[in-house]
Amino acid sequence: MYGCGAGGFAGAGIIAIAILILIALGVIF
Repeated sequence: MYGCGAGGFAGAGIIAIAILILIALGVIF
């Protein structure tokens, strides 16, 4: 994503986690 580091995780980490959750819910349901 946007750099696998502390800075990138702090910024786009939340968005990445949200997308992963949506994908997980899509796979489950």
